[in-house]
Amino acid sequence: KLTGARASRVTHRRSQEMMKKMILLSALCLLTVTVKAQTITAESVLKGYFATVNNPNSEYAYNADISDGVLTAQYVYRKVSIGRGRKTVVELHPYLMYRYVYDEKFRLSSRVAFFWNDFKGQWQNSYRLDYTYEPGRNVVECCRWNEVAQCFGRADEKMIYALHPNAAEGLVSSFRRGKSQDSFELMSQLTVPAAMFYGDELLTLQTK
Repeated sequence: KLTGARASRVTHRRSQEMMKKMILLSALCLLTVTVKAQTITAESVLKGYFATVNNPNSEYAYNADISDGVLTAQYVYRKVSIGRGRKTVVELHPYLMYRYVYDEKFRLSSRVAFFWNDFKGQWQNSYRLDYTYEPGRNVVECCRWNEVAQCFGRADEKMIYALHPNAAEGLVSSFRRGKSQDSFELMSQLTVPAAMFYGDELLTLQTK
């Protein structure tokens, strides 16, 4: 049985692994249903949440804080089976949490991710996604939590989602801050059907 700081590191590592799988998917799924608008709104965030909750094959359970049709926080729980046979019960263990911030136009401006620290029994910061909207494209920057400085550092990864003029295809460009730390370097690009901006097909392609 793991205890203390080691248990905390293991919990954080497992959460990070899931986050790496979810980070691209969540950004993609939050694009609006109206492709031409290509703006992540409070309405599209809420639709994305309900689409996730209504997935019957999910191994996770979800809850959310919703006020006046605006989702401000989402909670992810692991389903843990206890016992055997008819005596089996399913317990929900806190796993991930997301907090959402919107601008004056109700566009998503940032999303902060937390992981549950079993040892401390509390939520801890993991990363923050900052969203900006430019003509014809969305820009998402990722800032990691610095535990020593107790603040988010500057963005070390960036993804740009842009639709081609005919709106039938989209280009997803992934960047990472270079060794000099002064600028971003292009890591990969994918041209995909715009419809794939809404599902995990792109996640599969991106992580091969």
